[in-house]
This record gives sequence, C-alpha cells and structure tokens, in this order.
Amino acid sequence: MFNEVFCRIAARIAEVSRFSFDEINRCMEKSNHSKKQDVTLFVIKISNAPDADAKELFDAIVDARIELIENVSMKGSSISFDVNKRAIMKDVLCAIQSKQDKFGSNEIGKGKRMVVEYSSPNIAKIFHVGHLRTTILGQFIVNLLRECGYETTSINFFGDWGKQFGLVLLGYMKHGSEEELEKDPLRHLFDVYVKISRDAKDDAGVDAEAREIFRKMEEDGDEWCMGLWKKFRMLSVEKYKQLYKRLNVEFDVYSGESMYNERGKQIVETCGLVKTDPDGSKVFDFGDNQKVLAMKNDGTTLYITRDIAAAKERLEEYMPEKIIYVVSSEQNKHFEDLFRTLKLLGLDESRFQHVNYGLVAGMSTRAGKVEFLEDIVDEATSVMKRVMQADDSRSSFTPEEIDSTAEILALSTLLVMDFTAKRIKGYEFDVEKRARNTSGTGPYLQYAHCRLKSIEMRNNEVDYSSIDAIDFSLICVPEVFELVYKLLWYEHVVEKCLDDYEPSRIVTYLQDLAGCINSAINSLRVMGVDKELAKARLLVLSSARIVLQNGLKILGATPLSKM
Repeated sequence: MFNEVFCRIAARIAEVSRFSFDEINRCMEKSNHSKKQDVTLFVIKISNAPDADAKELFDAIVDARIELIENVSMKGSSISFDVNKRAIMKDVLCAIQSKQDKFGSNEIGKGKRMVVEYSSPNIAKIFHVGHLRTTILGQFIVNLLRECGYETTSINFFGDWGKQFGLVLLGYMKHGSEEELEKDPLRHLFDVYVKISRDAKDDAGVDAEAREIFRKMEEDGDEWCMGLWKKFRMLSVEKYKQLYKRLNVEFDVYSGESMYNERGKQIVETCGLVKTDPDGSKVFDFGDNQKVLAMKNDGTTLYITRDIAAAKERLEEYMPEKIIYVVSSEQNKHFEDLFRTLKLLGLDESRFQHVNYGLVAGMSTRAGKVEFLEDIVDEATSVMKRVMQADDSRSSFTPEEIDSTAEILALSTLLVMDFTAKRIKGYEFDVEKRARNTSGTGPYLQYAHCRLKSIEMRNNEVDYSSIDAIDFSLICVPEVFELVYKLLWYEHVVEKCLDDYEPSRIVTYLQDLAGCINSAINSLRVMGVDKELAKARLLVLSSARIVLQNGLKILGATPLSKM
C-alpha cells in the first residue's frame, strides 16, 4: 500500500511534467514527521538547472491539481507538498482490514533462505543479561525475515566444547551434587565452575588436570567423561528451553560446537592453506604478520575452527542467501577473522554477516546484583505484579490473570527497554523505571492496544465489514488523517528494517503510533453515537489496533487484550 500510494503520486507528476517516473522517484523524499511536509522533491538531484526546472515543475503540479497532492510549496530548487489523506483513507483502511495480521508483510525474500544464529550460551557458564540482547534481537531478526517472505532457519549454537569443560568435569568431581544438578543444572554448573576456577588460582596443578580431562574427551572420547558431559548438556538444554519459552523465543535447530570438532580438524589438516608455526600450532597465514590460529600445538581445536566447520556445513545443507550471526560487538575481531578465513577457503564473504550490539550495564535490584537471565525475567515479572496489584482498576483480575499478564508485560518491558535505542548502543538496565506506564515503554504500548481492543469488544455489535458502504466524510478530521497516514507507513518501516536489522525503527514507529492513537481516541467515541458514524470510527480504531498488534508481534511481544 505504501509503495503503491507514492508510485501513484510519482506517476501523476511524471504525466504532467517533462521528468520521467524514475527521475521523480529518485528525487522524492518522504516523511511522516508532523513538523515537515509529507514529500519533498529535490530537483537538484535530476537537473543541471535546478532552480529554473523546479519553478517549471512547481507550476505544472499546481496547474494539474493532482488529487493525491495538496499544500504545494517551493523553496529554492525544492518542491514540498502533503499527501491528500482524504484521498487515500479508504484504500489504507481497506488494505489493513483485508490483510489483518499480514498487513506489513511482503514478499521481498520469496524463494530465498536465511540462517540466523543467536543466543548461543556457553553451557556451564552464566546465562546473563548479555544473552538477553542476542536472544531477543536474534528472534526479532527471524520474525522480520519471515515477515518479509524469507524461509528462515533459526539456530542456537551452544558453546558446549573447549577447555572449560575439563574444568567443569573436574569441578563436578570435587564440588558437585547430583541433587543440585537435577534441581537447577545451569546454576549448579556455574557454581561448580566458579569453585574450581578459584581452586585453579591457588593450585597450578588444577589447570593441568583439567587440560588432561579435556584431552581425554577430545582425543580419546573417554566414556566416563563423555557420559557426564552429555548429561550436563542435556539438562542444560532442557532448562534453556523453559527460559526461551518465557521469552517468546523458538529455535528450529539446537546445535553446538562439539558437533564440529572433528570436521574442524579435518578442514585444517586437508585444506592446504594452513601453516605450522615454530611452536607446532596450525595457523591461517594472511601475510604481513597477520595470522589466525586454527589449532593448538596439542592438537585441540578452537572456537574459530569449529565456526568454520559449522559455516561450511550450513552453506551446504541450507544453501542460504546469508548466514547472520547475532553476537555482541566485543566479538567484532573474531568475526572479522572468521569471514576473512572463510574467504581464504574460497567461500563468498558476502554470504556472512555479523549483526552486533552494545553491552548492558546496571543490573542491580534491591535484592543485589542480578546475574542469571532467569533472575532478570523473574524480577521484571515481580515488578509488574506489584504495579498491577497497586492499581484498584485491576481488582477484577484473578491471581492467575495477574501472573500471566505480569509476565507478558515484563517481557514487553524488557523488549522495548532493549530496542528503544540503536542496537550498537549499550544501555542502563533499570526495570523498575521502565515498568511504569509512562510514554514510550512496553506497558505504554500494551495499554494503547488494550484500550483499542476494549472499544472493539464493547461495540462488537457494530458491523463495519462492508467498507464500501461506510461514509468516510463523517471522519474527515485532522486527528484521523494523521492516524491513517501513520498507519500507511508501517509497511515501509518493516521493509526498511531489512537494511540494518534495527528494531529501534519499529519501536520508534509504535511509540509515535501510540501517540497518534491517544490523540485521536477521544475524538472517536463509538458508543452512543449515530450508527453510521460508529461504523466509520470503529473501522479506524480497529485498523490502528491491527497495526499496533502486528508491530508488537514482530518485536517478540504478545499483544494483551486487557491489563
């Protein structure tokens, strides 16, 4: 709908001027900011005599009295005008109502496949707030790609191999508890890892013992070590799945570094591009003293070795347009080395992309420093429950409704808190501050959706399905024009997110949309008004609710019907 409207405008201008459709399109800048006109034509982009040509074009547009254009003005070599919202209102609302939850989707990626790797926690290490960013950002990218027609495979690539597992196994032998492991495997293995790491600081022999255990795992496939490792992995993955469910996150594939250990070795030993350093280690040598370590001198692999093997297998198995890695900016150097090495191995570097993000600070709560991601979700839910229970208007909620609503609001809070700024920026974690229903927060967006849903439910006898029969002249007021024009932009915002995978684009849009809704809603009372007026108004409000719902879903939130 968005592209159709502006293509129609460009086509009409081309018809009445000597500029082509492509030239008008090229110099056209669109805006949805209330303080700017909707469209500006920068004639300097398509003319060697921009001032004279702008005046000629301005006169042609004014004389043609194009239905889709109003309020034409000129400044220098630029021509500005507004879109005639009255002329597009019916088409926009009809498109939203016909497409419903598919409004905003497109077929840009039809017939193409993408692979997205995200979350990827290290088993036996802390699953902290940093993993919240990769997890929800990765899921947003998956949601976005699917909305844009891509067949998308989501992969959780566990850090389940490496020297630290020698430490974990040794730590479990010394400090482990079967009962605690079954009760909470992630927390217990982390405690074990902390204790054995402390032991290693006091006793150099601990590290040597841990290295020997890992050597037995990697080279000998020691039955006892591998059996215990498999148990740790299985229990951890089941615990992760429970947490992912609370975060509205699903993976198509659960994978891990351990699956690529042998293949990584094989690549290093057979590719013919690896050199041996004086200490016996294997390296990819790029010249000018630039090397990437591929295998240690004791024959064990590294993270990058296993990443190379995984990348090659994914290209073979899925044949994707691109493999996207959602990992913090701390790992920029790793991915530069990985992509450069893959290129050296003859793979197309453009098929790999690192989507990075900044770090989070300030995970403090009254209970002390929050470390585990599960604690963060619990704390956010607890905050939302306190807010809900303090509000007398929610006295009709059952305890079960309060619990489920609080958890949905908690996730909405975390998502919007994380996605408000550009992903490369870090932010201060403060769930108490963000839990309040203040402008721009997750609860604020949910409240706008609930308010619209409530109006629809209270007026469910009003039938506005026959859009051709609706009298749109009844709602030709500035608030509705602004709201409908904002709704038109949703498709474009989704499409633009493909450029940079920035969820902040969607959040900013939804915040603006919620503001438009709140400005218009008091002028659009439905109950107790004339039947035809009620139909027209409810059509607008329902359309706004659909777009708000679709935006919340693409972020990873569950839209609430009441709160």
